[in-house]
Amino acid sequence: MLGLVGAGGIGLLINQAIKSFRFDAMLTHIVIVLALIIVVDQFSAWIRRRLAA
Repeated sequence: MLGLVGAGGIGLLINQAIKSFRFDAMLTHIVIVLALIIVVDQFSAWIRRRLAA
């Protein structure tokens, strides 16, 4: 959401892919975002477990 409202980055790439009807590129960018979210969430959970122990 931030990328579409002014933070730039991946949201801009997704928006450009949509406007140019490059849905394969759009899907690739979305998959990358989801993978990064999962990795950061897992890392955050690992840090919280380490701090709680």
